[in-house]
Amino acid sequence: MMEFPFHQDLRFDGHNITLHSLHRVDAISFFRLVQANRQDLLHSFPIMCEEVSSVFRTRSWLSERRRSQARGQSLVMGIHRKEDGALIGYLAAMHLDHRVPKCELAYFLDAANRGKGYMLEALQLLLDYLFYSLGFNKVLCRVATENRASLRLLDALGFVQEGVIRNDFRSGEGVLGDCVYMGRVHPRTVNTDNVSG
Repeated sequence: MMEFPFHQDLRFDGHNITLHSLHRVDAISFFRLVQANRQDLLHSFPIMCEEVSSVFRTRSWLSERRRSQARGQSLVMGIHRKEDGALIGYLAAMHLDHRVPKCELAYFLDAANRGKGYMLEALQLLLDYLFYSLGFNKVLCRVATENRASLRLLDALGFVQEGVIRNDFRSGEGVLGDCVYMGRVHPRTVNTDNVSG
């Protein structure tokens, strides 16, 4: 079974942003980020919103994420704007299946920093690491059907719609919603047996 070096602190530098592992010391800035975007996040990240409800609870939440990362079950990173180091987003690889290997991504960006290419850059940095450094075969994203911006973003990154799953999640408002499953496979693993020329 493949082992991933997630117990280490990871850092990836892009042109406009930096990704690095989140720690307990990031609790205040992460709590403020969630607070500033809580109304938006409540729909897609209801459990996070419930658990990141104070600085104290945020420290506990981040500690649990670090333990999960050390066990090779997830990878949790902060997105920092390079010009001033501000924490402006969150990016996680979750539900790791070491046998394939594959994972699912979850992400959000501060509302005031959207539309500037930061998330595209962050996702590309992490995808490059997963595919080309760790040898992942597949990365999956589940996106609410009404989240057109995220679907466009994933399309630009080479993800393909694999289906719409009905009643796949319950929002913070208690409403069941459908998800579009978007997947991207490593180019070397694309099955061309059924492709006609």
